[in-house]
Amino acid sequence: MATVSHLRTVDAAPSGAPQTLIELAHAGVTFRTRTGEDLTAVEDFNLRIQDGEIVSLVGPSGCGKSTVLRMLAGLQEPSNGDIWIGGGKRRRGFSQVAIVFQRPTLLPWLSVLKNVLYPVRALRRTTADDRARAQTLLEMVGLGDMGGRMPHELSGGMQQRASIARSLILDPKILLMDEPFGALDALTREDVVYVPAE
Repeated sequence: MATVSHLRTVDAAPSGAPQTLIELAHAGVTFRTRTGEDLTAVEDFNLRIQDGEIVSLVGPSGCGKSTVLRMLAGLQEPSNGDIWIGGGKRRRGFSQVAIVFQRPTLLPWLSVLKNVLYPVRALRRTTADDRARAQTLLEMVGLGDMGGRMPHELSGGMQQRASIARSLILDPKILLMDEPFGALDALTREDVVYVPAE
């Protein structure tokens, strides 16, 4: 396919108006199968999300939800269409867009604490404040005493909670979540997503 895709920033909204944070315009992804056939995962997808909105993509398995999230995270280039990420810089990275996958993606050779700190290490040298924040996030997801453990020593649900903590370490502007609570039991899921009333 010859169409060129672009990542651009959205023009600033008028004063007082909500700013567009994410926009997909006619975005699509087509994969080439091993037999040489084209397989369309997403076609002509349009979406606009304002700053501060929480949006859920709902649809049957295999309809392209994960592919859309991977495009927004910069992990999958669209075959056609445009993606705009608002809020200033064109740069995408851990501090702009973070994603939590359906399954944990911890690095097996790093401790749980070092896994949570990995996005910081990828950008710069870690500080004492970074380590304190990582510990706070582990406590928030119920893993406060697991920082020194290796991923294989944790259950699947605990690994997923560590992945959630890692996604929050740099306080990203955009947090993408691809069914991240599937590996958690009902009680743990409720604890992780519970937000106390002010």
